[in-house]
Amino acid sequence: MHTHHVTKLFNSIILSIMFSILLCNTVFAFSVTDLDIHADDTVTEETKTMINNSLDLLPDHVLEYFDKVGGEIYLVDAPLYVRYPEIRIPSNAVGLYFPFDNKIAIRVDAEGLRNDYDDTYNKTIVHEMGHFLYSNTYPYLSTENQTIANDNYEYWSKYNFDCYNMHETFAELYSWYIFD
Repeated sequence: MHTHHVTKLFNSIILSIMFSILLCNTVFAFSVTDLDIHADDTVTEETKTMINNSLDLLPDHVLEYFDKVGGEIYLVDAPLYVRYPEIRIPSNAVGLYFPFDNKIAIRVDAEGLRNDYDDTYNKTIVHEMGHFLYSNTYPYLSTENQTIANDNYEYWSKYNFDCYNMHETFAELYSWYIFD
């Protein structure tokens, strides 16, 4: 009997020590620096900082989820239609989201940046993250939330030419939410 109590006490002490160690470990939040961001050689540090500033506005769990599903970001110092000729896209496109592999491309040449940025933030990257969220979460939304998304599209499509389908409306409203 005595050895049973000693063994039980010993196991309790070991578990307590292990639990204490786990509690004392520093927990690190997910960071923009943990993402896979690929930049053309000519992309400036200022542009990279602008993109990072915008991504820093997003909740950590969104960035972590993007990373978990293999998401990657490409900063392209050229028109996107030139870099991705196999895709039929408008010549003035400044952002692309590739839903089958969770890739985002952002046009960061002078013309691309002029379209959707200020001195600190790039709104396009947040908009494209909105596409990522829509594509990866919409099928799992409750019927009520899908109805809300549809109602948002129905309403905003009348007032904002960027809200021409459900995907674009969600991404546009997400960027408004993040920047407001």
